[in-house]
Amino acid sequence: MEIGLAIITPGAIGSWAIWQIGLIQPFWTAIAALAALGAVVKPFLQWPEEIERYSKLYAGYNDLYQDLDRLVANIALKGGVTPEMLTVFRSSQARGRTLAILDDPRPKEKLRKECRKEVNKEKPLNNFWKPPKNAAG
Repeated sequence: MEIGLAIITPGAIGSWAIWQIGLIQPFWTAIAALAALGAVVKPFLQWPEEIERYSKLYAGYNDLYQDLDRLVANIALKGGVTPEMLTVFRSSQARGRTLAILDDPRPKEKLRKECRKEVNKEKPLNNFWKPPKNAAG
């Protein structure tokens, strides 16, 4: 949107007289109107804030996934859970709660269902290994 406004708005003002001829005039008027509308609406959309929030969420959840993936690999390697692994897991839980606070307060339910379906297809629950209950002791 920024690029479009930067290109279209000065162009619309600078060449308004040139494009007043023939069949091009309605087209150019529409572009100028869209640019003006975009300039008015842009501050209300708060896209930079949303992009920053989603970037933080993406990076945070990606880091969390990598940490938990390493934890799972270590548990499988050791054949159980050590106290150090429990500490890593609890820390990961706390980071997950912190990220959840930044998440969408009103997520789109249709998108959520599609994502859940995609994850369950790629990583079915019955494929996961679960340590025995007495593995931590």
